Amino acid sequence: MRAVSIVTCLLLAVVSLSSAKRGVRRFYRKCSDFRESDKKFACTTNDGMCVSMAHYCDSMVDCLDGSDESPENCADEHKEYCDTGFEGKYIQSTPLEKWECDDKMCIENCRRCDGDEDCPDGSDEDPVRCADETTREALDAIEYQCQREKKHVEL
Repeated sequence: MRAVSIVTCLLLAVVSLSSAKRGVRRFYRKCSDFRESDKKFACTTNDGMCVSMAHYCDSMVDCLDGSDESPENCADEHKEYCDTGFEGKYIQSTPLEKWECDDKMCIENCRRCDGDEDCPDGSDEDPVRCADETTREALDAIEYQCQREKKHVEL
């Protein structure tokens, strides 16, 4: 059930944010795979991996080290996305909920405590927050809704 919920939420994120941007490490690839003319961002770890500039500061971590969503470089973009990126997005008649990371980037609430760090600072997987029984029950209900309603996202 947990693995299905994670995949479903990620699919929901791709569908619901297509007009804004993002996906979990989906644009992370070897810099040498880009054409010379492509605009790209080299991940900070110097592991030879890059992301397209179209996915730099888009509130979706693509580099394994999270450097493409660095709060120091992306603060303005993250604030704008938190302020407006969830407006008018629904799962059937329920508004898509956001959760603000400690570093001020926002993610879909159903991506919290799912085993994948979606916030560059990892705050969405904080063991203390995720272990709280009330939080866990609420998130399980949200994940169930994300899974059940994924085909009915309204943009």
